[in-house]
Order: sequence, then C-alpha cells, then structure tokens
Amino acid sequence: MGAIVLNQNHVLAIVLAFMLLIYGLVPPVERVRIVEVERDPIVIVEPDPVALRCLARIVYGEARSDTVEGQRAVAWVAINRTVDGRWPSSVCGVAIQKGQFSLAPTLVERNAWEASLDVARQVMIDRHNGEPDPTGGAVFFAYVKPGQTLPWAHGKDGLKISHHTFW
Repeated sequence: MGAIVLNQNHVLAIVLAFMLLIYGLVPPVERVRIVEVERDPIVIVEPDPVALRCLARIVYGEARSDTVEGQRAVAWVAINRTVDGRWPSSVCGVAIQKGQFSLAPTLVERNAWEASLDVARQVMIDRHNGEPDPTGGAVFFAYVKPGQTLPWAHGKDGLKISHHTFW
C-alpha cells in the first residue's frame, strides 16, 4: 500500500472545507438513506455526523445531569442560534463561540456521552421534520437559582424547563 501524498492545494482545500463547515458558510449536509421495507420505501434522515457531535458536546457540557427534557431544550437553543444572525449558521460554529457554552475538554462519563448523542440526534431529526421547539425559539438559557436575577436577562422571566430558564 502506497503512502498518501498531499500537495499544498490538497491541504488548502481540506483547511477551507473545515473552516466553511465550522464557521457556517456552508450548512452541513444531511445524509439520506432509502430503505425498502416490504416494497414501500422509507426515507431515513441521518444528521451530519460532525454537526451531531458538536451538538452532543453542547448537551454533554451544559446539561448532562439534567432531565432529557432539559437536555433537549439546551440542544434547541444551539439549533435556534444557527438561524439567528448574531451567531454562526452551523452548530459547530455556535459551539465554539467564546464564552457561550461549556464544552467539557474530555468525555469522562460514557453513559452521559451516549445519552447526549441520542438527544442531539433526536433534536436534529425533530427540527428536520418540523417538530415544535419546546423553548419557543429561545437563544439564551441559564441555570437560575430560586430568587436569583441575572442582570443580562433584561428583566425577562423566561421559560423554565427542568433546571434551566430559557429566553
């Protein structure tokens, strides 16, 4: 087996493709698989694997100890940001915005990581299928202790879902 030789153009193309995906200049492509079950085709949409992992990292870092409902709501915030002009238009671009999400440097809780992947996958499929967003389009969330007010919430009460408040 021969070695793979990359010239400068190959490297530039790889870097450009990665940057376009991360910074949202090109939306992630969903893979579509058609499966025949007793002669009736079923279309199965599989989320882009890179975007899926980025969204799962957000869920894992921000809500791994939360309920599934709370984890789903956190994932929806990241999705909602991709269509709000204040953030990048890709999930990965949103995930790496400085000071926005807690992304754990290592994934130490295997079960929590698998659960985060499941939640992220289902939210991406729900969005694709036009399912309602439980946060009502929220682009912010925070863990708010009882009686605590957040100065940057601008007096908004928000929507309480599990351990977080969304607005």
